[in-house]
Parts: sequence; structure tokens; C-alpha cells
Amino acid sequence: MEVQGRPGLAPRSLSGLSGRAAGVWALRWALLAFATVLTVAALIVDAQPVGSPWWTYADADASYTGSGLNLMLGEEMTFVDHPGLPLTEVVAIVSGADALLRERSLSHEARLRYVDRTLLDLDRVRWLFRGVAIACYLLGAALAFLLAARLFGHWSWGLANGLLWLAAPGLIPMSIQLRPDVPLAILCLVFAFAVARAVERRSVGWFSAAALVVGFAGMVKLHAFSLIVPLVVAAIWRPPSEPEVLRSLARARTLARSRPWALAGFGVPWVALAVLLNWERFPFSPTRAELSVVLVLAGFTLAAVLAAVAVALLGAPWWIRRVASRFHALLVVSFVTGLAVPVALDVEDGVRALHYIVRNMSGQGVQEGVEPFSTPLSAIDDIVGTSAVLVVLIGIAAGVVGAVRRQPVPVVWATAALATGAFAYARPPNVHYFAPAFVFAALAMLWLFRREPLTRMPVLAWVVVLYAFVPAWDGRLGSTDEQERFAALVAPAKRYVEPRLGPGEVAVVPSNWPFADSRYFELVDIYVQHTPAYPYRYLPATATGRAEAARRAVRPRFYVGPLAQNLTQSTEVELGELGRYTIAPADGLVAEIVAGPGVDRGWEP
Repeated sequence: MEVQGRPGLAPRSLSGLSGRAAGVWALRWALLAFATVLTVAALIVDAQPVGSPWWTYADADASYTGSGLNLMLGEEMTFVDHPGLPLTEVVAIVSGADALLRERSLSHEARLRYVDRTLLDLDRVRWLFRGVAIACYLLGAALAFLLAARLFGHWSWGLANGLLWLAAPGLIPMSIQLRPDVPLAILCLVFAFAVARAVERRSVGWFSAAALVVGFAGMVKLHAFSLIVPLVVAAIWRPPSEPEVLRSLARARTLARSRPWALAGFGVPWVALAVLLNWERFPFSPTRAELSVVLVLAGFTLAAVLAAVAVALLGAPWWIRRVASRFHALLVVSFVTGLAVPVALDVEDGVRALHYIVRNMSGQGVQEGVEPFSTPLSAIDDIVGTSAVLVVLIGIAAGVVGAVRRQPVPVVWATAALATGAFAYARPPNVHYFAPAFVFAALAMLWLFRREPLTRMPVLAWVVVLYAFVPAWDGRLGSTDEQERFAALVAPAKRYVEPRLGPGEVAVVPSNWPFADSRYFELVDIYVQHTPAYPYRYLPATATGRAEAARRAVRPRFYVGPLAQNLTQSTEVELGELGRYTIAPADGLVAEIVAGPGVDRGWEP
């Protein structure tokens, strides 16, 4: 009766209860969807050869691990071609903590003992390189859900984007591999979110964050520099006003003064790590080319800042003010800061990495001799799969629709997909090169499917999402099966050869075959400055393998490989780059080497 005497109370109360109940149910569904994405991602990881020996994915697990251990020891790194600097630094930091726990010291002698012991048995730190890789993959799945749910306003979009992350070309086998491709795809997700917020709100802070991500991602993998293109498109289309830039800079200064502890929370650990990792490396002497790259980069940044200040103080025509603006100077500073964050942790190698970036992007270094865009477009479907091609095409169509509707977000995402896809296609393409393009295209595709803001994803759109996801799920065991078949193929050969090898004798195997010794030589020994005396019993049939065999004065006793298959009599063959040898049938894939360099005569120069 009291309720009846107060009209409106009961309806408002019931409405409040109903709203809270709906909110609780929505949260439950969101948590269930999030848990689903992580569970499926974990099942995919579990389907990979997590417990297999370190050499299973030695390219590039062993290379980055060996480089990280050398960095922790204070040695110069030689493997900065990707450049992959942040990955190496993570290995150095984590292995340094492990060395401190095990050796109870970080003296050079203690670190040397730890590094030598670890390099001779890389399975000791399998938890490190596979653990970091798995953490990155699961983080990517989580961010794909959270960022899409935030952008589109409903958990169903997060679920869809989480499943699309799991369908990204080439990332499933890399879910347990310490390679730059999964971290790069994660940074592409972060860039996509930041640049979307930037153009939606004309936000100075989000534009700065996007530029910083591009710089940092460039130190992870060269492909990230293609993100400069969509960043420029966004900055031209929806730049913040000059007054907003001034207000944002003022707010940033106020925040820095009022909360210095927030800056210290990041700055102090970073400086401490920088000191630890660089302490034994200073002073160092950069080459003229390395110094030139640093000076050009610093000069360009300084010129952008000074030009913006001069234009603001002295005035200029509108088109000069548009180019030499505080906003553009801030983007340049943010981009260079992103580059500098990992470089400062390892200055000597970081400076060399910057030089390698310039060299590679100009067609030298690892790009030398590579004919760009030589792969026929018709081969793309075979490389990445029909479902991935469909997602990218729909994403590009979303960019066209966005341009017609004057909606910048899908245009920027589609531009990012095209730019990263072009970088992937420029070299003889591997499937994982196209993962960044897929990440951007997937978000653009979801935008196209959205009818109204803050609504759930249409049922029919799930057909395309599942069409992309199901083949990836069905093929999750492909890499595991391939590795197991390869290892099983040579297992009888190993059993035959190992008890018959005497002191001073080695077996010769083809490059990249599943033998721990040969993979250590090809993927660790020649990529690092320091390695302990490794007891090689297998060496690859390469020019560097020949040089090592000659240096050690060892005798090639057996050959293991396809040339021994179906061999019925002694035959003279060319064993890779080792030279011409006479081999005799022994057992299966094994042949005995009876004549040749290092066998019945000396090693020729």
C-alpha cells in the first residue's frame, strides 16, 4: 500500500533492479566469452610440441636465446637483422634474474658459468623461451578480445576478434616460438586501438601513443615501419586543433608535476636495467655509418621541434603551419621515443640495429639480392589460405565503404592492412608475414558488420568469423605432426651413427635437419660472440660447417641425408658445400664416407 501511495517509486525501483540484473548478466556473458577465447588459445598452445627439445624450433628460439645470454654476459650481439631487440632484451633480463637465483651473484664469473652451462644444454631454459612465447600468444588473444569489445561496445565483438586472432596466418605454430611475429601482431592490435581513438576523438594523447607504438614496433620487426603510412593518413585526415595540442601539452606537464611517482614507477626500473645491461659495454666506438644514422635521426627530430617553435613564434602561411606544426613535431618525438626505449637498454647493439634498419630498407643487408614483389599474386591464396584472403578483401572493402561515408577508422585500418600486406609481399612471402595485415583487416571487417553502435554482432556475421577460424583450429596440429615426422625419420640414423662415432670423428648432415649439434652450430654458434667449446658430433654440410671441421681437424665419418637413401654401392657425390666425397651404403639414411677432404687427404683451403 505504501508503494501505491508513492507513484513512480515502484516502477523506478523495478527499473533499477532490472538494469542492475541486466548488467550482471551482461558481465557474466562477457566473462564467459573472454574465458572462451583464452581457453581456446590455451588448447591451441597445448596442441603444439611444448615439451619437445630446444632444437625443434631453434630458428629462431636458439638464436634469440643465445643472443640474450650473450647480452646478459656483456658481449656484443650480432643478430639484430629483424632487428628483434626487445625480444633479446627480455631474454637477457629474465636469464639474468635466473642467474642471480642460481649463482647467488651477478659477477662476471657467475654469469659466465651460468651462460656456458646453459648454452651447452639449452633445454635448461626451455621454460624461458617457450614461456615468453606462450605468454605473448595468450596476451594477444586477451587484447584482441578486450580492445575489440571496447571499440565496438559489446562482448560479442570481442569474442569474434579473439577467434580471428587465433586464425591469423602463421601464428599458431609460433604460439610457442620466440620470434618477433606474435609480438608484432600484438603491437598492431595496440596501434589499431590507439589510432582509432585518435581519429574518433582527435586526441593528441592517442596520436602520440600510436606514434610511440610504431617506433617501438619497428625495433621488434622491420615490417612495423609500414605503419607510418596509416599513421600519416590518420594525422592528415583528423588532426587535433592547435589549441587542443597546447592544452594537451599543458595537461601533460601538470600531470608530470603532480604525480612524479607515476613517472618514477616506469623510469627508475628502466634506468636501472639500462645501467645493468650497458655497464660493461661502455665506452664503445660506433662506426661512421652507425653514427650517421643516429645523428640524422636526432637532427630530424630537433628540426621538427625547432620548426614548430619558429612557426608558432614568427608566423607563417597556413600551409607551412599545417606541416611544421606542434602536432607533427609531437608525432616525430613520440616515434623516436618508441625507437629509443629498447635502444637505451642496449645502446651499442641498438645503434647498430638502427643502422641495419636503414641498410635493409635500402635493399642492402638481408634484402640484398632479393627481387621485390617477385611472387605471383595468384600464389597468395596458397600461402595464407582462402579464408584469410576473404577476411583481408572484406577489410579492404570496409575501407572503401568508410571513405564513402567519411568514416576515418575503417579507412585507417584498411590502409594499415594494405601497407603491412605490401611489406609482407615484397619479400618472397612466408605465411606469418601476413599476420599484421590480417589483424587490421579483421577489425575493419567487424566495423563493416556493425549496424549500430553498442549492439551485439549480427548472427550472419558469425558465418564469416567461423569460416576463418575453423580451418585454423583444424590445422592446429599440423606443425606438431610435421616436426614429429621429421624427427622420427632420422631417429634410426641417430641410433646407428652415435655408437660408431669415435674421437675426432663427426657425421655430416644437411642444413637444418633435426640434429641438435648441427642446429646449434647454424643457429647459435655463428650468431653469437661467446659460446663454450661445444662437443660437436654432427656438423652441417655448409661452407661454415666445412671451415669448422677443418679448424678442429675432425674426420667426416658418416653422412646422414637423402643422398644415402637407396644407395647400393660406393658412389662419388657432392656433399653440400663440403666438397666431393666417396660414400658407401651403411643403413637407411646413413652412408659411410670413405674418401674426400679430411678423410683420405687433408682439408684443402
